Amino acid sequence: MSVQSNLAQAILSSWLSGATGASGTGFSSLKKKKVKYSRATCPDLQCGAILYFPTHELSVECSGCGQRHSIISLSDRQEVKEEEHFQRSLSEMKLLYGGKKTPELVKVKGISNYQCKLLSSLLTTYGKDKNDKARLLKDLGLDEVFDCSKLGGRVFAIEPNLLDTAGYGQDKSGSLKYLSDTLDQLAKANGNKRCLVPVHADGDGLCLVHAVSRCLVGRELFWHALRVNMQTHLKTHGDKYISMLKDFLSEEEWPEIVEEAGPDYQPPDGQPLGLRTVHIFALANVLHRPIILLDNL
Repeated sequence: MSVQSNLAQAILSSWLSGATGASGTGFSSLKKKKVKYSRATCPDLQCGAILYFPTHELSVECSGCGQRHSIISLSDRQEVKEEEHFQRSLSEMKLLYGGKKTPELVKVKGISNYQCKLLSSLLTTYGKDKNDKARLLKDLGLDEVFDCSKLGGRVFAIEPNLLDTAGYGQDKSGSLKYLSDTLDQLAKANGNKRCLVPVHADGDGLCLVHAVSRCLVGRELFWHALRVNMQTHLKTHGDKYISMLKDFLSEEEWPEIVEEAGPDYQPPDGQPLGLRTVHIFALANVLHRPIILLDNL
């Protein structure tokens, strides 16, 4: 099992046993805007999975087949009552420890993608001591928030035998076809060897940080810490960004850009959840390394 999986499992065990209470995580102090949820059926007749998604989103990725569908294409969508959403969350937690395995729940090296996303906010402020017990980073003599620049020198290479693993391996939402010309050119430049493969990253509006986390450590464990680091960086260096990018954004936009970077940001009704180009620049500076975006030719 990898170092990241060991750390995640240690924190998960301590958290579930009560070693890290809700007050420690800061969840109880968050005052989030209430988000409405909807449900619909995946339009792929071979899948038919039930989809749950924030009502304001423009598209949703199916956790069953991995395809992304526009919300307007889902003919049977309807708003979810609060109690139904709560029951659905309970059912998902039960599935973590048995039952039918969806791609979200398939474990690789001891941990599933769903668990990674749940644990991410804990890894922002928790580590483990010499006895493998979860401890606040500040109690370990470290910064209060995990410093993502420590991940800047890491690189993830997926094992060939895991490429077909649902929810972890090669992406199944259409990117392989979309990027085929680009991937062919990269293969030619590397002696006709496939050195680059598009892998799965959740497309839930946080896809940028999910993808960056996967590129660094192979899992989506650090999406939350990346957002917190990015927001802090933008707050600290706002004047420099505004000066350099004055032809592309105004000073009046900056507070909104900083707010959008946060892990708990919810867009106004009807607007998609996502990040801007300036956020990619900020992430690159947080990690002290370039971020390269590939498109089709």
